[in-house]
Amino acid sequence: MAAGVPVVAVHNTFTMAWEAEPYYAMAARHGYTVFVVEAQNNFGNVHNVPEAAVQRMRDRWERSLAPQGGQENS
Repeated sequence: MAAGVPVVAVHNTFTMAWEAEPYYAMAARHGYTVFVVEAQNNFGNVHNVPEAAVQRMRDRWERSLAPQGGQENS
């Protein structure tokens, strides 16, 4: 972002807004708009994460990852 590249993609498993907050703050500092893409199907598990851990992530999913008062496009 500091280099001004036109597009930055973050592939992460944010499930709660507090986890994504540093990325929103960085985007705001550098003038980027944040778009969240939510996978709605099972696309496999390339990291071999145990199913119980995946289920815990599903259970704590927060629909909006935008900080309070922030804007999110999804």
